[in-house]
Amino acid sequence: MPFRPTNPVRPKPRWIDPDPIPDGVLLRALDPNPVVARLLYRRGLDTPYAARDFLNASARPAPLASELPNLIAATTTVAAAIARGDGIGIFGDYDVDGLTSTTLLLRALRAATGDPDRVSAYIPARDEGYGVNPRGIDALLRQGARLLIAVDCGSNDHDAIAYAQERGMEVVVLDHHRIASYTPEGALVVSPQLLAEQSPYHDLTGVGVAWLLVSALAQEGVHVAEDDERDERSYLDLVALGTVADVAKLDAINRPLVRDGLRQLAQTHRPGLRALMDLTKIAPAEVTSTAISFSLAPRINAAGRMAHPNLALDLLMEDDPARAAGLAAELDAVNQRRRMVTDEVVAAAYAQIVSIPGWEDRPLFALHDRMWPGGVLGAVASRLGEEFGRPILLFRNDAGTLHGSGRSIPGFDLVDGLHELDELMIRYGGHGQAAGITLEQDNLMHLVDGLSEQITDAGLPIPVPPRIVIHDDLAEADLTIQTVHDIARLEPFGNGNEIPHIRVRNLRLDRYSTMGKDGSHLRLNLLTGRRALTGLLWGGAERSRELLGARLVDVVGILEINRWQGRESLQLVLDDFRVVD
Repeated sequence: MPFRPTNPVRPKPRWIDPDPIPDGVLLRALDPNPVVARLLYRRGLDTPYAARDFLNASARPAPLASELPNLIAATTTVAAAIARGDGIGIFGDYDVDGLTSTTLLLRALRAATGDPDRVSAYIPARDEGYGVNPRGIDALLRQGARLLIAVDCGSNDHDAIAYAQERGMEVVVLDHHRIASYTPEGALVVSPQLLAEQSPYHDLTGVGVAWLLVSALAQEGVHVAEDDERDERSYLDLVALGTVADVAKLDAINRPLVRDGLRQLAQTHRPGLRALMDLTKIAPAEVTSTAISFSLAPRINAAGRMAHPNLALDLLMEDDPARAAGLAAELDAVNQRRRMVTDEVVAAAYAQIVSIPGWEDRPLFALHDRMWPGGVLGAVASRLGEEFGRPILLFRNDAGTLHGSGRSIPGFDLVDGLHELDELMIRYGGHGQAAGITLEQDNLMHLVDGLSEQITDAGLPIPVPPRIVIHDDLAEADLTIQTVHDIARLEPFGNGNEIPHIRVRNLRLDRYSTMGKDGSHLRLNLLTGRRALTGLLWGGAERSRELLGARLVDVVGILEINRWQGRESLQLVLDDFRVVD
């Protein structure tokens, strides 16, 4: 059972009202359904052309290679290595983005060379640390690699890249992580971070960059497809999986890549992905970005967190359905262990925090333990950050060297904060809200003091209350199954194109009850003028006391269709509710 604090400290969430729509806006010009039209307008799609383009679900052509810095040069280098018969080594990362990137390149380049033995891969175990390292380079050299392709890593690995070059390797880096200072000398670095933030390519993931390289090779006449019935677009299932799992913004270039990739995933020929969907009871024809985020990605990620990432790579590379089914079951067992360990570490870290004198006033918490496995610390930090409303740093203590993860809060860029204190750390990197950090234990308090001062100077309220952004207010007449189908036209949902959270006011509360095996969830039976509506608040059983004597409630949540025994009904998965006085 997931850990739940006995004395929750999470502040009440703030409801952020939807932006008002000015008088005179011709919503019908955006879409015939006024709910969809309002959602489009509030997403900045305020012209008929922009709305039509956004909703256009037809397949899009591959982006131009010339739009991404150094991609043409990298394509030439890789094509030349293929033509010469050189061995190619791929150094990937242990998360879903890195694993899908590596799989894509392995499959495409083996098809291009016609010789699987010429293309090898190395994925580091988590305890090796993030990024390119000499151990992996040596392993690839032993397998005959003369061209090194670092994917989803490498932008900041200057020493390791220099090590590869000293041993005679050409180096191509396909990455998307923030570049701390300058790119490795002598390497061809293909990265959207070399573009302005306004570029539609800026939020590409590692697997997106890898696919652009493969697409550019195909346009140059290199045979990258695995058989004559397919082309480079057959790899878009991997692009969708890695892009959604990496929580990349699903706008600009990523939106059509993921939308086309979901279509490819629905008919994927990869036994590993089909086995994973069978195991999680996802019908391929109905796979969504949400299914990737909550069902497929956690299991693939679990290999790098709790075992070895090669387990997930083997699944993605497996061509035999029976062996794929066995690998999927093994991954599922690893994921179950990850969830159990995560709950244990959450409970232990929570107890540490509330035992700190005056913890309520601290702007940041940093904890360490020699028994905590590094693979779950990011997830634990995320959960505790939500609970306590402030940044959390968690570390595994390895004989005085701390290896860990940090999670931030809205309004505080953690990597920018770390950059100002970089002399205290051995290494760090990541994104604005999430970072990996390694430092000596003696420097931890200096790091905490420096980050705490930055948070205080930023004027952020501590704890920062959760924010529920409301995308639209629905009238009771809009509460229909057809509305759910119409909203689905805005998919794929994710970062930058969030699934709509809608508010309905003054619903009559018929009754309520707890539910679930452990009684931890709350079910509200609501009445509208036309029909009954079920509201589900996961993990919200302790809030049932608020409903005692209540007659009317305002609710915010995601409108869904519940399918059970061939019947469909409407339900709201609730973010929050408020009793109407």
